[in-house]
Parts: sequence; structure tokens; C-alpha cells
Amino acid sequence: MGEAIGDTRAAFMRMLDAHVALLKAELAIAGQQLGIIVGLAIAALIVAFLVLILLYVGFFLFLGEWLFGSMGWGLIHGTLLGTALIVGVAVYLAGGQIGAYGWGALWGVVIGVGLFIVLWLNVPHEGAKTTVAELLSDVDLERNFMAMLVGIVVGGVVVAIGALIAGWRNEWSFGSPAALLIGGFVIGAFFGAILGPVFWGFRVAGAIALMVGLLTWMIAGVLLAYRRGFDPESRYANLIPRESIAAFEKTRGFMEEQWERQKGKMMGR
Repeated sequence: MGEAIGDTRAAFMRMLDAHVALLKAELAIAGQQLGIIVGLAIAALIVAFLVLILLYVGFFLFLGEWLFGSMGWGLIHGTLLGTALIVGVAVYLAGGQIGAYGWGALWGVVIGVGLFIVLWLNVPHEGAKTTVAELLSDVDLERNFMAMLVGIVVGGVVVAIGALIAGWRNEWSFGSPAALLIGGFVIGAFFGAILGPVFWGFRVAGAIALMVGLLTWMIAGVLLAYRRGFDPESRYANLIPRESIAAFEKTRGFMEEQWERQKGKMMGR
């Protein structure tokens, strides 16, 4: 009887070992197949990501060549648009109001459209040309240099006045009046020197206006979000399980109270 039981036990163990060996073999095959599937899925995702990049870059390069006559403009506009979206996400994650950043986009549209109209009509160039025609009778300077000089003066004065008005409306939160005056004049003079002596075509005017509009979106959006304030604590307040922590503290206090009561009864006995 004992020998039969031993043989039965040995047979059972051999059968169990055979099942374990079969399971290991199947798991090894399944692991290989799973590795192939996961590898192919990762490769497909990488290729899909590259295709999306190609479509994004190619789309803007095509638009740049088609609308503005140069793929370089498409590269600039695509980079600025992607950066603007990234800055918007950063403002949201930092606790800023995404609505304020949206108002920056509206400012970008308004300034971009206005700049396009001004450049398309060649208002700076025509104004500089008219002023040069009046001045050349008294000043003997080369015509293009005189147009650039007029652009520097007019652009600097206009932007400096605009900077002072913006600083006054915002209670000088952007800097002192002297700093705004100097900074505005330098920026205005730079753009005036470019806009004054050059005759702008339709395509170039649109490309520059779109570029300035995207830059305005980012700058104005960040400034408006800064004015309304950043509150990262409230942004991530829901990530902290406050109710669970409060319930745990309450339960711990109750258990400590019960323990002290029971310990007092035990000591009293």
C-alpha cells in the first residue's frame, strides 16, 4: 500500500512538473509574440509621430511658398504658432487664467490685421516719401537714407507715446516712465527704420503682419495673465485628497480617544 501511494505521488509530481514545463514553454512563446507586438506598436507610433511632424512642417512650408512666396515664412509662422500654443499650456499649468491668454490672441489678430492694412497700403513708405520730398529742398541727403531717418524719428515717437499710455493705464506696472519712454523709442525706431524706406508688396505685408500678430498673441497673453495673477495652489488643489485626509485625521483622533478611555478603565481596575 505504501509503495502504491509513493508511486502515485511520484506520478502526480511528474504530471505537475510536465504541466509547469508546458506552461513555461507557452509563456516563453507568448512572451516572444508579445514582444513582437509591443515592438511593432511602438514602431508604428514612432512612424505616426514622424508623419504628423512631416504634415505639420510640410503644411506650413507649403503655405509659406504658396501665400507668401517663400518657405522661410512658413517655417517662421509654424514655429511661432507652435510656441504660442506651448506658452498657452505653460500659462495654464502655472495657474494663470487661460481666458487672459485668449484675449492676447484677440490683440494679436487686431494688431496683425491693422499692420497688414498699413503695410499693404504702404502708409509708412508713402508718408516717409512725402516728408522727404518736403525736406530735401532744405537738406541735401540721399533719398533712401532720409526716408529711413524719417521712419526712425516717427516710429520712435509713436511707439514711445504708446508705451507711456500703456504704462499709465497699468499704473506703471511694466516699468518707470523713463524706461518705457526709452524702450518704446528704441523699438519704434528699429521698426521705423525698416518700414520707412521699403515698398511693401501684398505677400510680404501679409507675412510680416502674421508674424507680428503671433508675437503679439504671446506677449499680450502673458502680460494679461500676469495682470490677473498666477495661482498654482488653486490649480492643483483638486489633486490633494483633502476629504480623505480629514476623514483619516478624524478617525485617528477617535481611535486615540477610545484607546485613552480603555487604558483608563484598565488602569482603574
